[in-house]
Amino acid sequence: MKKRYFFMILGISLLACALLGLTVSAEGETLPLTLTPALPRLVDGNEGSVANVTELKITSGTPMEHLYLMFYTAPSDFVLVANGVEKSVENSFLKRCVGLTKLFGAPLGEVTLRFPSQVGLLEIYAFGENLPDWVQLWEEPCEKADLCLMTTHADDEQLFFAGVLPYYAGEKGYEVQVIYFTDHVNEPLRRHELLNGLWKVGVTHYPVISPFPDLYSESEALAEQQFAYRGFDRRAVIGFQVEMLRRFRPLVVVGHDPAGEYGHGQHRLNSATLREAVNLAGKADQYPDTASQYGVWEVPKTYLHLYEENKIVMDWDIPLESFGGKTAFQVTQEGFACHGSQQYTWFRTWLTGNGSITRADQITTYSPCSYGLSAPLWGRTWPKMISLKI
Repeated sequence: MKKRYFFMILGISLLACALLGLTVSAEGETLPLTLTPALPRLVDGNEGSVANVTELKITSGTPMEHLYLMFYTAPSDFVLVANGVEKSVENSFLKRCVGLTKLFGAPLGEVTLRFPSQVGLLEIYAFGENLPDWVQLWEEPCEKADLCLMTTHADDEQLFFAGVLPYYAGEKGYEVQVIYFTDHVNEPLRRHELLNGLWKVGVTHYPVISPFPDLYSESEALAEQQFAYRGFDRRAVIGFQVEMLRRFRPLVVVGHDPAGEYGHGQHRLNSATLREAVNLAGKADQYPDTASQYGVWEVPKTYLHLYEENKIVMDWDIPLESFGGKTAFQVTQEGFACHGSQQYTWFRTWLTGNGSITRADQITTYSPCSYGLSAPLWGRTWPKMISLKI
């Protein structure tokens, strides 16, 4: 896709998110800023425009209590300097909000931002005491997850797994970790879309994104060959899956349809290697490096979308208190709207019917309500067993 069209679609996405509730409230107004050197694209409200920065002085006529930075392709640590005092900030998030009052002991009229090397920024915002609800206050990835969602691409988590995240992360408040099987390295703004979508549906733990490239194929074998050509053989792919299971120690894992929903080879490969990893994660002689680092882990429950064994049908059309009475499915539709680059695809019609679909049970092809239990560990007592079934 040509860049100008991508940015146009991104702008439509941001507008859609705003119309769906991502607006600045009266108690969280954006403060006007002056930047030195002058970089107007960083304060124009267009999160699709990039500026390269090493050092920047930020000034506001209204005291700043929070500074919100949006990095383009990769996060960076940085230093803030005010009144002769330097504060180092470690950062692993593409969207990072810093409490200036907490850091320096008082609101600031001026602060200098320094990076160890040149970085790309999309936008800078400053706020007073209160923050609007669209500011993303990310937590580190889970130490231990109740549920791990092993999605393939940015948007699959809102499509084929529609309902899962709003219900378990937003409504139930479980520790939910989202893990992406591919990275849209050639479309870095899709990383921002996925963050916007996750935040919209109630996920607060920062996702993990694999190093595997996003490549289209129509078979598992071809997807595996494409990865191998780029230096990731099947053992490395399974090793990533094993590491995720050992690192997060989930009670429930949710994965793709073994047939890849509509047949996408990377969906199939993700599902297949996940099932292999579930069988290997509890064995200390398999992938001993991560076994030494995290210990081994036997996953109690693995649910696969559209799986034919031990089938269950989810009800994603129950109103959720945490989202003002909207259903999990309706919230997911709003989450998908944040994926502006994908609104031209058939997925939009499949999920929304261009406005005619308002319930998950209206979707029969690749139904987001249909799951099967792939790998249960029977006869165990778990301290906090959660079920995918409501």
